[in-house]
Amino acid sequence: MFTDRAAGAIVSPDAADADPLQLARGLLKLAVTRGARQFDAEAVAFDSAVHSVGVHFEDGREIEARS
Repeated sequence: MFTDRAAGAIVSPDAADADPLQLARGLLKLAVTRGARQFDAEAVAFDSAVHSVGVHFEDGREIEARS
């Protein structure tokens, strides 16, 4: 039997949605204002260890994140 009713939905007065690209740009801008440095390079290798992750770039630079 066909019905026009939806199967289900969540109704919330505080619901929101986000544009992923706009969100990423906003977070990057915030990070830079807080002291992060931004550069453009091609990643060529990734190393994952128990407590960190490293990325090696074509220009010889490396970054490491522990959290």
